Amino acid sequence: MLTSDALEAVCQACAFVETIGPSGRVQGTAYRLSSRFAVTSEHVVRGIRQGDPVRLRFPKGERQAILLKSDAEADCALLKL
Repeated sequence: MLTSDALEAVCQACAFVETIGPSGRVQGTAYRLSSRFAVTSEHVVRGIRQGDPVRLRFPKGERQAILLKSDAEADCALLKL
């Protein structure tokens, strides 16, 4: 069973992501892995290039990240905070 502290930590690690690519506006979720990195689904950042900025909205404020690498087959992307 998840404790209230653990649930709060999970909630604080989740961010709303919105990008604009060739197919228009895409929304999704990113998860903070550490103070320096977050992950999201590749389909959320599809169409933007490595090094492009990605805005993340965490419960306690916004952060800008940079797309480091994405893998369409695995549907995951690594972001640097």
